[in-house]
Amino acid sequence: MRYGVAARPMRGFTLVEVLVALFILSVLAMLSWRALDGMSRVQTQVFAHSDQTLALQSGLGQWRSDLDAVQENGIYNAMDFDGRVLRITRKAAATGLVDTEGSLQLVAWTLVPANGTMTWQRWASRTFTTRGELRQAWQAAGDWASSGGASASAQIITPVIAATSWQLLYYRNNSWTNPQSSADAATESPNDTGTGTGTPEAAPRTGLQAIPDGVRLALTLASPSGMQGEIVRDWIHPIVGGTQ
Repeated sequence: MRYGVAARPMRGFTLVEVLVALFILSVLAMLSWRALDGMSRVQTQVFAHSDQTLALQSGLGQWRSDLDAVQENGIYNAMDFDGRVLRITRKAAATGLVDTEGSLQLVAWTLVPANGTMTWQRWASRTFTTRGELRQAWQAAGDWASSGGASASAQIITPVIAATSWQLLYYRNNSWTNPQSSADAATESPNDTGTGTGTPEAAPRTGLQAIPDGVRLALTLASPSGMQGEIVRDWIHPIVGGTQ
């Protein structure tokens, strides 16, 4: 007589085993999420750093271009730094089909608060040909700097990069000096109302500072994306020895 072998009952997972498996899966999911989140953060920081590097390079290129195109105006210093804002009278840049021959433009550089931090910015006026327009642009640049960027009566305002401070030095008489160390205010004639129609060069004044042989910019960066520290850029007047 043959007897069959009794079948073993099917054994399932216990509750403890299921809970352990779920715990392991949750740990793996959390580790994977942290890895992906870390990669995303790094990518965002790299993109932000690249954008700010390009903005800084573009801003420094514009800074050099403004200095290269500096032009005497006969009323104010061609480069005028009052300790807060640097005004530069420059030859107007060519813009497409618009004829800017003989026109000037006033640009200004300073630190302006933006989004809770200080930002190095450039202000640019519209092109002009008369003394009255120059005076208006000069006043507008001062209003923009003193109002912390709130007054924006300009053609272009360009934020460059976050910075905590900046310093300028002029190269004069074979040494680097403070731009305000020998500043002479332009003396205006009593009967000049600034409403003439001649070019700014048509009214030469005495007591104006000559364009310095060089300008040194020291900019202390404070970017949230990690661009920190001080950068120094020297500009040498083209007549003296080319730009640097």
